[in-house]
Amino acid sequence: MTPTELWLPIGAAAFYLYDSSCLLWQNELIFTRGRKRWLVAGGTALRLAGRRLFLPNPLTPLRPQFQVRWSLVETRTGTGNHDQLLLALRPISVLNQLQLLLLLALPLLAWTLGAGLMVLVLFILFYLLTLAALILVWQRRSSCGLDSRAFWLLALDALACAPFAVNLTRKISTRHGIAGDPLVFAARHLDAAARAATRLLIAARAQEAQAASGSGDAHSIELLLSRLET
Repeated sequence: MTPTELWLPIGAAAFYLYDSSCLLWQNELIFTRGRKRWLVAGGTALRLAGRRLFLPNPLTPLRPQFQVRWSLVETRTGTGNHDQLLLALRPISVLNQLQLLLLLALPLLAWTLGAGLMVLVLFILFYLLTLAALILVWQRRSSCGLDSRAFWLLALDALACAPFAVNLTRKISTRHGIAGDPLVFAARHLDAAARAATRLLIAARAQEAQAASGSGDAHSIELLLSRLET
């Protein structure tokens, strides 16, 4: 394998992981829709510019994820309508998963065959999947909460840097978000294990914030957590 053939898959993987990651403030969580249940994450211990680095499972780009923000005093009502979005994203997420498989095949092809015809075919297949995904997004842009400008920004991003296209499902769901109180949403949609994990994350984050500010009490944290039992 020549240096060019080596750096090609490394660069593609690096761009994909970079685009997958995000930074979370102290009061932000990620709700991810798994195959049968909702999952919750609060990022890693690594902080950049005061925020925690979050990197989703790189092998599951088909899972929609929502970046939510809780507060001690929540004034938003309702838990948002996400079912229509999840339904609209289903075929797009399948295409994104197929794109990931092509990315995973790139190192093997580059190692065994070099930067030849098969790699070119792989690139063509990848961009065909990207175009198919973008067509679906355009057709379903209303359900995805996208106006024309937002769609074209996503399309430009996906076409300009191929690995970025794998994250279309994540980007659309994150942009769409979940309206209303995320803790009430968690109480109604997350299973017992996920709610317990959410309680631990929020309690730890709230205690850290209070320790840093030098104010607050345990009662305010209990009131916050009580919304998870709604």
